Amino acid sequence: MNLKTKHIFMASKIFDKIGLKINGKDLDFADRSKAQEQLGMELMLTVISKIHLAEDEVYTLISDVLGYTKEKVQDMSIEEIVSTLKEIFTNPAIMSFFK
Repeated sequence: MNLKTKHIFMASKIFDKIGLKINGKDLDFADRSKAQEQLGMELMLTVISKIHLAEDEVYTLISDVLGYTKEKVQDMSIEEIVSTLKEIFTNPAIMSFFK
């Protein structure tokens, strides 16, 4: 997956729409990999539970990242969408932006 700078701004817009607040105070940054995984899972749970608030933005992000049309993204299976979102929101480039 090739994420670009524009995808950070797209993700940020989604986070704003769903009211996501990044809380890193409970993370163990001594183990960077574990902290990244914890934060990624926190992001995923919040995104999935509030995804309806940013439906258009999520379709736009996924279609741009994968090079698909929005219609193709809308026809993807739930497993594919969740897997893609997880890959995007746990990507080190996205995670480092929110440190």
